[in-house]
Amino acid sequence: MIQHVLVPLDGSSLAETALDFACQILAPNGKMTLVTAIELIDLPVYGGRMFPTLRAGAADYEQIIQSVLPQAQDYLKQVAERCLTRGFSVEYCAHIGDPALVIVEAAEQLGVDAIVMCSHGRAGLNRWLFGSVTSKVLSMARCPVMVVPGRQLVQSLEDSSLTTHAG
Repeated sequence: MIQHVLVPLDGSSLAETALDFACQILAPNGKMTLVTAIELIDLPVYGGRMFPTLRAGAADYEQIIQSVLPQAQDYLKQVAERCLTRGFSVEYCAHIGDPALVIVEAAEQLGVDAIVMCSHGRAGLNRWLFGSVTSKVLSMARCPVMVVPGRQLVQSLEDSSLTTHAG
């Protein structure tokens, strides 16, 4: 079994589904590290994340860090507290930067055995326009990466919702 796993989170419930899979492959008394990245760029990008891509100029940079980074830390702390009830050691960190680079660099620095992350299931033009953090992590990571398919999870959640309401 795996002793140390990294789980990237972006504030969405879809990303958090990776936690259940991480718990399944993590050894008893294993360690889980939660990481989130806040990306500061010049162009606005539409996203459904809790921490959307932010527009920042040089003057705003420090102010944004002082306001957004603590919010991300609070979010990760809440998720970590939920994971602690499962008997795992849990640490967390939030960083400013490109999400794929933050994930890969954190995995290397921490020496994790694996990365477990959820794909948001974008395809076609959306994937080309927005890029795929998952694809980038897969191509750059030096450790195994377990990808939980977001598209299938969304569909199964919708299907179970329909059968629950229909019954």
